[in-house]
Amino acid sequence: MAQANFPQQNWPNGSPNPQYLALKELLDTAPAYECIMDACDERTVSRQMGANVNLRRYFTPAVDATPTPEGVQKEPRALAFEDFTGTMLRYTERFQVTRYDYDLNPYDAVKAGQDRLRQLIISTRERVRWNTALTLANVIYNSTAVTAINQVNGPVQPGRLQVIIRAIRNAKGEVFDQTVPGVNKEGTSPTEACYNVYSHTDLEPDWRAFPDFQTCAETPTGKPKSLCHFGNFQNACVYTTPEAIILKGAGAATTTMQATAGAADVYPVIVLARHAITAIKLAGEGKGGYGNLGIRVLDDADKADPNNNWIDIVASWYDLAMVTSNDWGYVWYVACTANPG
Repeated sequence: MAQANFPQQNWPNGSPNPQYLALKELLDTAPAYECIMDACDERTVSRQMGANVNLRRYFTPAVDATPTPEGVQKEPRALAFEDFTGTMLRYTERFQVTRYDYDLNPYDAVKAGQDRLRQLIISTRERVRWNTALTLANVIYNSTAVTAINQVNGPVQPGRLQVIIRAIRNAKGEVFDQTVPGVNKEGTSPTEACYNVYSHTDLEPDWRAFPDFQTCAETPTGKPKSLCHFGNFQNACVYTTPEAIILKGAGAATTTMQATAGAADVYPVIVLARHAITAIKLAGEGKGGYGNLGIRVLDDADKADPNNNWIDIVASWYDLAMVTSNDWGYVWYVACTANPG
């Protein structure tokens, strides 16, 4: 992708007026949100070990509480297991800056390109994990009367959330956070051991409408666990992010929910226990491997650019996110209240 170029110092609105002063300290930019990736187990694979990855889990069989009579040899059991497979994929991004822009622009466009590329990579990795979570086999809707996405017509509800968590608990899903006892601090309450719930920030008013919902300020620490931590409800820890996926106009006709062309926008909510999703990265460069991530600035003449008219800021990395338990995760499709009370 190309960045905006100002080859004749005509900042900021196309005028050649020389009275503009270009302050080199850049304005702050909104950060990338690392949210659902925090719920993923992480594995690292070495280079040149193949593109396809297989992960296996062995099951503990059902209990047989029948005593073995004396002298009887009990039949051996066969080990039961499940396999999950995925393929490492390569991702690339590229910014391009003109030679004029690089040489004459008082703003360091190349450095800005490197910074934005790092943030873009975080958002891309986050989206890969969201897309993986949406492939979970267990799907539930905002109401028992709703059986398809195009019928979704209502927001999150406490009862539906507990139906999901009950199923995960019955499958022996592990919580992410243990119980946090109360502290001697007015306005706070203890929090239960929690499973993680991920949704769009648009749903925050609907979460607040839950009876006894605790915002981060009302938890024992009084602080969010991360940028996305919004609050807790009973045995659920709720995380929200503006980068979550919205299915615009995919729901039922509505006049009370957020809508596109009269049809409700549908918001996937992801409910997870530990070990439901695993992320695989390739060992190598960058932050802890980070998928063998490398950000490079290409500033040399070559056959494709003999006059060295362009500077490229490029990045490539490998990534894979896999569902590694369909028993410990749910996709919950809901709508968003248009005008919260």
